[in-house]
Amino acid sequence: MIRFYISNILILLSIVNLATLQSVYQVDPGATCQIYAGDPPGTPLCNDILINKNSVYIGSDNTQETLWQDINQVLYFLDTLQVPGCGVTKNFINLCAFFFPPCIELKNDQNETIAIPIRSCKESCDESFQECQIPDTPVFNCTMPENGGPRFPLVSSIYDLTSFNGNSSYTVDCVNANDIVKTNQTLSLSGNCPAPLLKQPWETVEERDKYIEEGYYFVTNTTTCVLSCPVPLFTTKQWSNLFAMSDVLSITSVILSIYLIITYVILNKKWVHSDKLLNSFFVSIFFVSLAGAIQAFHGTEKTFCPTPLRSAVQKDLTCGATGIIFHMSTIYAILFWTLMSFELWWSIKFISKKINYYKYYLLGCTVITFVFTIVPAVNYNIYYGKANVICWLKDDKYMNTCFWIPMAVCLTIATVFIGLVIYEIYKIVKSNGKQGFLQLQLKPILMIVLIYVTYLYVFSYNYYIQDNMDMFLSRVVDFFVCLSKSEDEGADCKIYGPPIGSIAMFLLIIRSYGIFVFIIYGYSAKSRAIWLSSPVFQNKYLQPILEKIRSRNSSKVTGTTESGASTNSSVSVVNDNTNKKTKKKKKEAVSVEIYSGNTGQLDSDDDSDSGPFNPDGTKLKTIY
Repeated sequence: MIRFYISNILILLSIVNLATLQSVYQVDPGATCQIYAGDPPGTPLCNDILINKNSVYIGSDNTQETLWQDINQVLYFLDTLQVPGCGVTKNFINLCAFFFPPCIELKNDQNETIAIPIRSCKESCDESFQECQIPDTPVFNCTMPENGGPRFPLVSSIYDLTSFNGNSSYTVDCVNANDIVKTNQTLSLSGNCPAPLLKQPWETVEERDKYIEEGYYFVTNTTTCVLSCPVPLFTTKQWSNLFAMSDVLSITSVILSIYLIITYVILNKKWVHSDKLLNSFFVSIFFVSLAGAIQAFHGTEKTFCPTPLRSAVQKDLTCGATGIIFHMSTIYAILFWTLMSFELWWSIKFISKKINYYKYYLLGCTVITFVFTIVPAVNYNIYYGKANVICWLKDDKYMNTCFWIPMAVCLTIATVFIGLVIYEIYKIVKSNGKQGFLQLQLKPILMIVLIYVTYLYVFSYNYYIQDNMDMFLSRVVDFFVCLSKSEDEGADCKIYGPPIGSIAMFLLIIRSYGIFVFIIYGYSAKSRAIWLSSPVFQNKYLQPILEKIRSRNSSKVTGTTESGASTNSSVSVVNDNTNKKTKKKKKEAVSVEIYSGNTGQLDSDDDSDSGPFNPDGTKLKTIY
């Protein structure tokens, strides 16, 4: 018995709380009850399915014209979504009742008139939204407020009319338009795709999936509307500028990479161990740039977008080939660069211990690169990404497994060795106080650090994209709202995505590696020495001219020395034909850097008393 009383008390309290929590709507003094003016020309919809077209509620901040603009936005979504079962009459009855609800006109003793709407129940709204899979938008959703209460009440609307000498809790029950309106009229959606969306019809799910594999991007799983290619992340002019930037950088990088290969791989006849890693890196960079150059000569936009309806996939020859070349050569470059960071540290730490593991390096890098390239390639996972400027891997599982995770490992290893290099440099400086050795290792340190920064940006950019992907997808609704309001077929509407500046920086980095490396190695003393000792200059036509120039320069140096010019001199000797050693009897420190055609490091038998030295007294060498 006690339990019975307690349960009844709880039920009573819940009813009281529900009544207490019921929102009291504010009366809009400027609202009016109007006769429905009729459907706009070319859009027959509400004329015959309104609950009461002789009295519809129009708020003070609306007109029938503005309400029809809101209806058109909803119709835009419905036409775009094309959800089966949505385009039935009952949903249009609800739609018209939502925007043009029946109106009650009340007058008080002072002959003041107020208008009150008979709102649709939330159940009706939820039913139509669910059937049509309409996304919530600021323009229209089932929980939006209106005059102090929900636009779609659960049961009824309560008004305080005391200011109009009326009831303090005037109640108006909500309605379900489908229970009231009975019509034989059949309404349906147009099935068209509003501009700038394009239409690609399909009949079955299998056919739709086939189109998706071919690069079509349907805006939903139910629609035949596809996004154009390139996707409207940016204006047409901005996309054109990005593509032109890619073309110029790629072709420039290819040309400069070819120069580096000719210089250090072909003309340099006597390689030392460090040359092998450096030259392998040059070749890798060449193929990275070549992928972009192939796209440029084929037409970058044509490569990415074979037709305005779809993006390129691996079966499109140019996209597939350049994607594989880019992926393979990038992995090669990262691996060789990581090994270079290790050998830079080794050359400073263990000056007298030589290592020669290049054949093992090459074998290991080739196996790793082959595995990480063949796995996505055989699964046809190369495509042109919607917000990208290259053909590359598609699925996250392949992208992470075959690129980002290996890259993260390489970055971690390189970070350790760069830190160790800095530590060794600190020890050397602290030991003898000389900093001349920085000149010897400046180029490899500069290149490794520069490439490290670029790789770190690319890695961080990918993390930024993945971390913000949910936000980008959530803003697609804003794009459709913009399209529904646009008066120039959506030319001013853009999908919210990564800023164009971040994409431009990503593009600048991946297409400029040939330029970066050329800046460091393209016009060095060693490269000049290689060219001067090559058949290009060592021939009967140019040799006399070079001898005259060399003789003139020697005379100037001799004259300057005899005149007793500066005793603190730094001499750089470039001599491709002799291995003469320059001895200085002066007590001042002299920093000597020798770049010859057959070596990239100081001769180990140099008996100069000048530095720099390691803490153990051995002479410091340079690599690369």
